[in-house]
Amino acid sequence: MAKAGETVVIPAGIPHSVANPGPAQIDGIVERRPARQAKEFHEAVAGLAADVKTTPTGAPKNPLQLGATFWHFRHESRVTSPPIWVQNIMLPPLWALAKVFGVRPYYDHWDSRIRAAG
Repeated sequence: MAKAGETVVIPAGIPHSVANPGPAQIDGIVERRPARQAKEFHEAVAGLAADVKTTPTGAPKNPLQLGATFWHFRHESRVTSPPIWVQNIMLPPLWALAKVFGVRPYYDHWDSRIRAAG
C-alpha cells in the first residue's frame, strides 16, 4: 500500500490492483509506457463509477458495458479475476452484442480534454 508522497513502480505484466481503502478522495499520478489508450481506459472506468453504473467492486453493472469497455481496452488493462482465458471467451460476444445495442466502450462526456475546454 502506497502512502502520501510514495512512488510505486509496477513492471509490465505483473498482476496488481489499485483501490482507495478509505472514504477520503485521493489524487495520484499514473504514468504508463507506452501510454496507448490508458487515459481513455481510466476515464471510462472512472466515468462509469461517476455515473453510478458500477458495482461496489467497480465492475460495470450492465454486462454489455462490461464487454464493450473491458474488451476494447484489453491491451491497456485486464482485471485479475476471472482468469484471462475466461475473459477471452466471455468478453468478445458481450462486445459484439454491445455494438448491436449501441453500447460504446468510451463516451465523450468522460473525456478530460473536452471537459477542460468546455
